[in-house]
Amino acid sequence: MIIVKIPPKFESEKNYIVSTLLDTFLGIRYKIESANTSKYEFVLPNNHTLCISDDFFKNYDEKEISYLQKNALPKSKKVMHSPIDPKASLECLYGNTHISVQTSTIQCDIDIIASAFFMLTRWEEHVNKNRDQHNRFPVTESIAYKHDFLDRPIVNEYVEFIWSCLQHLGYDGKRKERQFKMYLTHDVDNPYRWGSFVSGPKAVLGDLFKRKSVSLAFQSLKSFYKTRILFRTDPYDTFDWIMQLSKDHGLTSSFFFMSGGTSKYDNFYKITSHKIRKLMQRISAQGHSIGFHPSYNSYNNQNQFHKEKRLLEGSLGQKVSHGRQHYLRFEAPKTWQIWEDAGLKVDSTLGYPEKAGFRCGVCYEFPVFNFLTRQPLKLIERRLIAMEGSFVDYQRQRPSDMKKSLNKLHQMSQKYNGQFVLLWHNSALNESPWVNYQEVYRSLLVKTL
Repeated sequence: MIIVKIPPKFESEKNYIVSTLLDTFLGIRYKIESANTSKYEFVLPNNHTLCISDDFFKNYDEKEISYLQKNALPKSKKVMHSPIDPKASLECLYGNTHISVQTSTIQCDIDIIASAFFMLTRWEEHVNKNRDQHNRFPVTESIAYKHDFLDRPIVNEYVEFIWSCLQHLGYDGKRKERQFKMYLTHDVDNPYRWGSFVSGPKAVLGDLFKRKSVSLAFQSLKSFYKTRILFRTDPYDTFDWIMQLSKDHGLTSSFFFMSGGTSKYDNFYKITSHKIRKLMQRISAQGHSIGFHPSYNSYNNQNQFHKEKRLLEGSLGQKVSHGRQHYLRFEAPKTWQIWEDAGLKVDSTLGYPEKAGFRCGVCYEFPVFNFLTRQPLKLIERRLIAMEGSFVDYQRQRPSDMKKSLNKLHQMSQKYNGQFVLLWHNSALNESPWVNYQEVYRSLLVKTL
C-alpha cells in the first residue's frame, strides 16, 4: 500500500483528486494521511518517495474557496520533458518544470494534483463568465484551446507519469487492467422529419423566407413527397440502420430521448405518443439502451429537469440512468448536482459543440466533484469526445478531413485503453450534407473491431 501524505488546506479537494488518480484511474491501494508538509509525498512500501509540489492550493483561503477567481487560472504554457521517459512531455498548468530523479526520491515541481483537479472539475468554466449565444462556455475561452492541448488527454499523461515514477522507485504492485471501449450515443432531437402533413409546408416556407434558399425548399418538398405520399422511410428514421450497424461490429448504441421543454429548440415530438413508445420498445428489444436528453432550459432548472425525467420514465416504463443535456448546455457544477439529485448515474454532456477533443483532459470516465459544496458526487462523467456536427456545422470539414480528425482522437483514446464517446444524431445520416458523411461513421466502427 502507498501512503499519500497531503499538505494542510483543501483536504476534501486533495482527497478527491488523489483518489481519482490512484484508485479510479490506476487501481492502486493507498491510504491518505494529513501531514505538516509542504508537498504531496507518495511513500512506497520500500520507503522510496515521490514528492509532488503543492504550488496551487497553498496560496488560497480555504473557507472562502478563494481560488475561484479568474486570476487563479493558469497563466502561461510550460512543458516538462520527463527524464524517466524521454518520449513523454507534460503540460505544466501550475508549478514549474523542474524534476529531480534519484534512486530513492523523485521531486516533481509540476503541481500535478492541482492541474488534474483543474481539468476534471471544470472550475475554469465557473470563473470565466464569457458565453456563446446559447449561454455555453466556448471552446475558444478554454485554457486547453488557448494552450493548444485540447486534442491531448493531459490528465492521462499525468497518470502515466505518476505510474512511471512509482515503477522507477521500485513499486512492484499492479495497476488496473483496462480495455478500450467505444460508446455510440445518439441524441434523438427529432425522430422523424415529416411527422405530420403540416411539417412539409412549414419547412418549405422556412427555406424560402427564413433561409432564403430555393434549392433547400425544393429538397424539402421532394423529401416530404417521398415520405408522406410515396410512403418511403422518413429520412430521420435511421434507428434500424444504426442498430444493425452497431450489431455488425459487436457494439451497442444508446439513444437519448427528449420528453418536454420550454423553448423553440424542444418539443418536436411527444414522448407519450404510441409511435415513440413503440420505437423505444423496439430499441430496447434489440439490446440497445434508452437514455435521457433533458431539454434546452433544463441544465440549470431542477424542477424542469425532474418533470421531464418523470415523463420519460413513465412512457418508457422503467428508470433511466444515463444521458446528455440538449445543445450540450452545462453549468459547472450546478448541472452535475441536478443530475446527482435526480438519481442519475452517468452524464455524457462534457464536450464542446464547436470542436472535438478532451474537454476534461481525460479519456477515462470519472466521478465528479462539486467545487462549491466541496463534496465528491456519485455521478460519473463519461465525457463526450466527438460530435458529428462539430466537424460539419462548425468547422465545415470535408469527409476526408473529418475522418482524419476522428481517427486521431480515436487513436489517442486507444493509446490509454480509454473510452471513445461519439455523438451522432439519428437525423444526421440520410439527407444533404449528412449523407456524404455516412462512410466516416462506418469507418470509425470498423476500427473498433
